[in-house]
Parts: sequence; C-alpha cells; structure tokens
Amino acid sequence: MMRSDSYDPHQQKKKVQYNIKIKVIAARHLPKPGRSIASPFVEVELCGHSEEKFKTIVYRDNGLNPVWKAPAEPVEFTVYEPELTFLRFVVNEEDMFSDPNFLAQATFPVKGIRSGYRSVPLKNGYSENLELASLLIFISVQQAGRAEEELYSSSSQLRKKQAEHSEPFLYDTHSNLQRSTLPHQQNQLVRESSERYRYSCI
Repeated sequence: MMRSDSYDPHQQKKKVQYNIKIKVIAARHLPKPGRSIASPFVEVELCGHSEEKFKTIVYRDNGLNPVWKAPAEPVEFTVYEPELTFLRFVVNEEDMFSDPNFLAQATFPVKGIRSGYRSVPLKNGYSENLELASLLIFISVQQAGRAEEELYSSSSQLRKKQAEHSEPFLYDTHSNLQRSTLPHQQNQLVRESSERYRYSCI
C-alpha cells in the first residue's frame, strides 16, 4: 500500500479502519523465571503507528494457570492502517522489586485476526515456540462503519430473524435448488420403481 501513488500517511492515520476489542482471560504453562514461581501479567499493544497499550493486573505466584477476572469489559483498540499494524502480546512477570521480567510473547498481523475465543501460542524472545504455553483470549474485530454481526445459537433463531426482516434465507439456497431440480427426477424414480414392482408381481 505504501507503493501506491495515492498513499498519504497523514491522511491514512485519520481514517479508522477497524475497532478491535480484546479481553485476556487466562494463561497456561508459562516459563519459569529461574527457580522462582512467576507472578505474571500481560501487556497487549498495537505495533505500528499507534502507541496504544493495555496491561492486566499481576497474578501472584501462579505461572501454571493464571486467570484474570478483571477488568470485566474488554479493552478496545482503533486501527488506522491494518496493513502496517501488528497486535502483540507480551507476558511479563513481576519480581520482588516490582520490576518486570520478560517471559513470552506473540505477534500477529492485524489483517489476519479473526473474532472469537482464541488460544494464542506463545514464543520466547527468539520467536521459538514454547511448548504448551498459551493465552486464552476473547477478541472482536469489527470493521469501522459496519454494525456488529449477531451470533445465533441455533438455526431456528436465524430463521426467526430472517422472517422478521422478510429477507431470503441464505442457508436455504441448497435446499431450494434441490426443490427446483429434483421433483421431476423423483417422480420418474417413483414411476420406475412402481413399474418394476408391478412386473415382479406378474
């Protein structure tokens, strides 16, 4: 995008492309800082043009399966240039002097992120995989100017919603095609089977 003749960095930074909501829920199998037990916390940041950063509370003396219950609401980030922006998770631990020590990290391009509950595999400072180490997060990626998509727990709810708006039901496309093409074939099959049965009886 930077090679485009129409690219203007000052103009691009004024247009919000995506709104991303993230909630860090839990972690598991975090690496130990030496022989001590980790007191981890997670920093979430957008790497690129933005300096936005979010930090969870410190979970004391549990690097095996810490669970962050606060804050209840997810933190929201605004993305102006998704092609040049990366989402980064950094797991640190707080030592006895309240200094942060690096434990693990994970970095992803914003363009490749999808909404939902996600298990984030963690890597060390050299981008090598840490076995079993991961974060459990909830992430919602919404394009600016678009209404948030509703989720339905069953097909009946989706049919009910469709009936309210009187819109064509997308999931009926296949069955509608079958209805339009199969009746003649089905009648022919029934006729052939009935004739075979009649001849077999004779």
